[in-house]
Amino acid sequence: MNLWKSFTERIKFSRIAQKPVEPKQNILGLAIAIYDIAQRSSDLLDEFLSRSFSRDSQEYLNKRANLFFEIASFLAHLALRITFKKLGSQKRQGLNDRLGPLLVEYTVSHFYTPLSEDSRKNPPEEFKQSFYDYLNASEREYGSCESWILTRQEDIAFVDKFASGGKSKGMMNLLTDRVVNILNESNPITYLKIMGMLASSLNTKEFEEIVLQTGKDN
Repeated sequence: MNLWKSFTERIKFSRIAQKPVEPKQNILGLAIAIYDIAQRSSDLLDEFLSRSFSRDSQEYLNKRANLFFEIASFLAHLALRITFKKLGSQKRQGLNDRLGPLLVEYTVSHFYTPLSEDSRKNPPEEFKQSFYDYLNASEREYGSCESWILTRQEDIAFVDKFASGGKSKGMMNLLTDRVVNILNESNPITYLKIMGMLASSLNTKEFEEIVLQTGKDN
């Protein structure tokens, strides 16, 4: 079974569950790992945001939130894909039902933006919904990818990415496309730099081990 073959060819798309769930410690641990990795990656990429936007501006905060959402959603999809390939569809469905709500709730309570104490206790529903929208978009977008990464020769030409919105079939390529779009970058050299930064910060081998342990204990 090919881990990278398009999900749409093998499994019916299902939306990320949004109803509250009883927190299972192992899945909560995976949610925390996704949060930590996404924060670390966002911190690394902050240099691109901060040179274009003032850190005090609302646009910066919105971009920073979207950057986090994108990377965390990518990791959530990767966790579901790994679980499906290694442990089967039943384990994947169990993770799908619980991971989204736990990840969203944990993120809301620990998010980096300067929310007031009242907002932390009663976070805006639109904030949660934005995260769920990203999670579901990731299932659709990354689910069609057929490989982990494509070479420059295999991938869609840069001009098609930037000019016509062409979508890559490589997961890392597509993640980079979407992150570059959030950062408003269009330079091919910058694109490759961002891809390298993402690849090093995600540490996918360690992440896969966390996912598999979570699935076995679930």
